[in-house]
This record gives sequence, structure tokens and C-alpha cells, in this order.
Amino acid sequence: MSIEKYQELIKAILVKCGIVDSSEGGSRDFIASLLDSIQELESKLDFFANFAVAKHDFATIKINESAKHNLESVVGVGDTQGG
Repeated sequence: MSIEKYQELIKAILVKCGIVDSSEGGSRDFIASLLDSIQELESKLDFFANFAVAKHDFATIKINESAKHNLESVVGVGDTQGG
């Protein structure tokens, strides 16, 4: 299969998946559009990755606070004001 046929096949797959618009013209426009789509997807992935890390960090803090509270309850130290 020629390079042109592979390009057509890739474009058809990307159009079918909704990544690029079928009305896009020449190959230079197609490549620019594809790079823009990749950049947008990268930004979304970065956002979700950062969100996942923050969520994990928050959960770890909550677990550590809970473990500390439980340990203080068992050992009998910690809040001395009746809390």
C-alpha cells in the first residue's frame, strides 16, 4: 500500500473517531489539525493526571489523619480538651 493510501486510511479512522473533521482539506491542513488535536488531548490528560495525583494526596492525608486519631485513641494521647 502506498503512503498516500495509508494517509487516507489514517484520516478515515480519525474522522470516524471524531478526532478530526471530514471537511479538512489538504495534507498540510490535516497535519496542523492533527497536531492541534494531539495538543488538546495532551492538555486534557495533564489535567486528569494532576487531578488524580491531587485526589490521591488528599486521600492519603485523610487516611493518615484517621490513623493518627485512632492511634491517639488507643494510646490515650492527643486532644486533652475532651474532643
